[in-house]
Amino acid sequence: MSDLLTLNTASHMLTLDHIIPESDTARDITADVNNRIFVPIPPAGRVRHRHICIVGKIESGKSTLSNYLAWTGINYYGAENVNIVHTDDPRVALELTNERPVQLFIIADATSKASSREIHKQTEFIKNYNKCRHIYEDKYPGRPGIIIFIFDWQRWIELDPALRDGHIIFFKTGMTGKQDKNDILDKLEKDYFGVLNQIWDRMERGDDKVKGLSVARIASKMPEDGGVGIYISRMVENVLPTLIRSDEFFKADTATEADILDKYRAQPKWALRIECYEMFITDEYTQSEIADSLSAKHGRTIRQGYVSEAVAKVKELLKK
Repeated sequence: MSDLLTLNTASHMLTLDHIIPESDTARDITADVNNRIFVPIPPAGRVRHRHICIVGKIESGKSTLSNYLAWTGINYYGAENVNIVHTDDPRVALELTNERPVQLFIIADATSKASSREIHKQTEFIKNYNKCRHIYEDKYPGRPGIIIFIFDWQRWIELDPALRDGHIIFFKTGMTGKQDKNDILDKLEKDYFGVLNQIWDRMERGDDKVKGLSVARIASKMPEDGGVGIYISRMVENVLPTLIRSDEFFKADTATEADILDKYRAQPKWALRIECYEMFITDEYTQSEIADSLSAKHGRTIRQGYVSEAVAKVKELLKK
């Protein structure tokens, strides 16, 4: 593997003095951030998880930063060791996990499938996301692995809270909403909140050079101890594969899925399971609501635990 410190030498980068000379508070934490995202592949049987967030207004350079991070990962681990999935839905990424030791999942426009406004629909996904290491371990027992999720979105508070609580957070612009501003100020504190607004203001005035700058927060360090600073990226060759849209990905097997469900629906032990599953995938009901509805329909108690198990069994059936 390459040394990350050699991937960001000064000869390749704009400097802070060139870009934000007004600030005497900014420090470059690019190398520190990279060394926290791209950690060594662990020993056999262990899986590590990295959770990265990129938030900023439209045309602030979020996709360019995602591509730069992917490029950095490829250079560090080697292309043969990295599985890159570029999608708008985290569920697609989990479906496309493969045997390579590094799973790098870029979730573009993350709020389209994980909005904080529909938090009641996210329970099942959040549970699976939090178990992503175990999903990899179950799929490839004994293999070492690193799972890196990179979520990008436009407005801070619109992503599900569980998904915006990243190990590293990159802010590309400030925000105008009061709650957004207060939350970001809490993450960055006053000095770097001011630096972020300087970057945003210059971007709004057409200065594209500043699109290579982000204000980054390292979750495990206090701001005063170096947990906040400037991350400097640059334009590199595109390494992101074509975006896989959730609607198309899950639509591809619709006919086959319907055939399988129709085949098993006549079997007594599968009929109720399939009812649970079909209500669940409409995204209109929680598991608790499904249990209550089917209890009333069938005149017997159906517990939430049964619904959860039934959905899991049907999903396994459809994978065969």
